[in-house]
Amino acid sequence: MTTQLEHFLKFYKSVESPGYAVFVTGKWGTGKTFQVKQYFSSSEHWYVSLFGLASPNEIHSAILSKVDPKLELARSVATTLATTSEKIGGLLAVGSVLPDLANNILRRELKPCRVLVLDDLERTSLKMKDLLGIINEYVEHKKFRVVLIGNDKELPKKFKRIKEKVIGKTIHVEPQVAEALRIFISQEKDKRTVEFLNSHKDLVFRLFSQSGTPSLRILRQVVQDLGRLCSILDDKYVNNCAAMRDLLSIFVSMDTEFRSGRLSSRDLRMRTMTRLKFAMSFNQRENENGKPPAIVVSERKYELVNFQSDIVSDTVLLDMLVHGRYVQKNIENMLDESSHFLSADDLPPWKVVIKFDTLDDASVDSGMRRMREQFENRSVLDPGELLHIFSLMMLMADNNTFEHTVAEIADECIEYIDELLEENLLPPLASDLRMPNELYESHDGHGYWVMPAYKAQFERVKAHLTSARDAALERILPTWADELRELAANDGRRFYDKLCRNHGGERPYSRVPVLKYINPEAFVEAWLNGQRESWRHISWALDERYRDGDFPDSLSEERPWAVEVGRRLRARAEGLGGYRGVRVLRVVPTSLSK
Repeated sequence: MTTQLEHFLKFYKSVESPGYAVFVTGKWGTGKTFQVKQYFSSSEHWYVSLFGLASPNEIHSAILSKVDPKLELARSVATTLATTSEKIGGLLAVGSVLPDLANNILRRELKPCRVLVLDDLERTSLKMKDLLGIINEYVEHKKFRVVLIGNDKELPKKFKRIKEKVIGKTIHVEPQVAEALRIFISQEKDKRTVEFLNSHKDLVFRLFSQSGTPSLRILRQVVQDLGRLCSILDDKYVNNCAAMRDLLSIFVSMDTEFRSGRLSSRDLRMRTMTRLKFAMSFNQRENENGKPPAIVVSERKYELVNFQSDIVSDTVLLDMLVHGRYVQKNIENMLDESSHFLSADDLPPWKVVIKFDTLDDASVDSGMRRMREQFENRSVLDPGELLHIFSLMMLMADNNTFEHTVAEIADECIEYIDELLEENLLPPLASDLRMPNELYESHDGHGYWVMPAYKAQFERVKAHLTSARDAALERILPTWADELRELAANDGRRFYDKLCRNHGGERPYSRVPVLKYINPEAFVEAWLNGQRESWRHISWALDERYRDGDFPDSLSEERPWAVEVGRRLRARAEGLGGYRGVRVLRVVPTSLSK
């Protein structure tokens, strides 16, 4: 279908010396430039962006360089003269020299044989009166056909009052999504990706149209994201049409919403849980701001999209859309665990039960039976997996699937935790869990299934698990301390690696007060009697641990130990004297000196 813009440009292109310019305007991202360039071939127009141009000389020079690249000299002359003028205090009258030069070139070289397209009208710092004067020179005196592109909402009010003197036609454009989508797909370099995107083009078009997003820039970004996703998918996944339909439906809609600013990274991270809580709440109209959650508002736009599909996990979706990380292994694991590809018998029971609304009854019943056996045999030790099992058992109890009540299930969960602690099987509260951590909201890409009806009971069990793991940590800290003392004597590098955070993530001992269990005198003896090349690594480790003498709350119990170690090191240096004493002083951590 011919658009208003195409219809008028066809007419405008055929007129010689029209005597007026055409102004193409629209909202940011609607594809104004895209549509104008699509209509004119490269031999029919000269395109110039006014972005950043601040003087008539710069604009003339930019136009000249497009007409003939050799005339880029005009821009170079302008820059050189301006710079020289500044250096010698403005003695060169640039303003009187360059206009004559530019006009001579214009009279000698320029002919209105092509349409002149001037873009980014609102992004020049030139005064509107001066800018329209330049445009008028090309339209009236040089007989050019000039197409201006800009957002009239961002132009000063003065522009609207004086534009009629130069601009004879204003056209407001709307995004041409279908045509833009076709072109964006064709720009993908990989043939397989182009074929994949073309096979799902109608779906992408429908979803983007339903989003109400006017920006073709965002559409281009979404297509590029789809290209990245397709490039790492094996044919096993690409050839499953139903799976790809579910995957692309969620991916395109959420990518569009996030890039449009309607969803935040937190909305995506809590996508499933927020929707679930909203669906189960008594008041499905409001959240704390008097409106439905953002994720609910966004999802309501897209008809026939199964947002409850297990094809996409919140964790992997967040990784792709927010962090730009398309990790093939993680994406394939996510797809393999969906109902489109999974074999229920190969999955941990809780991963089967949590998909009860998408799997057949036989698979769910088998998963619940195996999960109950794990619970009774105390065979699961991982804290995140335990919380999934606990929450799902409470869900089933709340819906009369089990004979026990939710409170009775919660008591059994606490019993389970206590037995693991008693047998020294409960993993200690690792250092990274001393502060708020996503493990207590989700695990392995799945949020815990917690409903208002039993949230208090789940929180009670979760608090007990934290307390028990803290107790397990206290039990094991003396053993860790012995290991660190041995490393201080024999391997300073490993001492550092055990004790300090690094780019690979948290280390087990980095935020727990393990050093308080080492006798300060014994530690100093082990340190100074150890290998000389290890001394610095131990010093660096302590400096890293207590940056600038600052003790985080998790290490506050180590302050007396650290102060005593620093005192004993200085006393040892004083007792040794000479270069031996200086040697010891040089390894006293700066943080301990403070």
